[in-house]
Amino acid sequence: MRLALGDDAELVESLEVLGSTRHEELPKAARTRLGTRDGQGNLLLRIMLRPIDRTLTSAEANAIRNAIYEAVHEGPVAELI
Repeated sequence: MRLALGDDAELVESLEVLGSTRHEELPKAARTRLGTRDGQGNLLLRIMLRPIDRTLTSAEANAIRNAIYEAVHEGPVAELI
């Protein structure tokens, strides 16, 4: 994650996996929407951003979220903010 975020990595206080669901365990509608395949899954991540010197704008926070998403995402369907 730190490599994907570069200098913005210092803004991440914590990143926690709250849930992980294998492709086979996802409902069919979710597998279709996400475009997952055998061997893949879906992760639920909690990302805590806490810069010490300023308040992030929504655009800055969304850009960090998107960079993390792109670093872990492997499927054909991207759900960026």
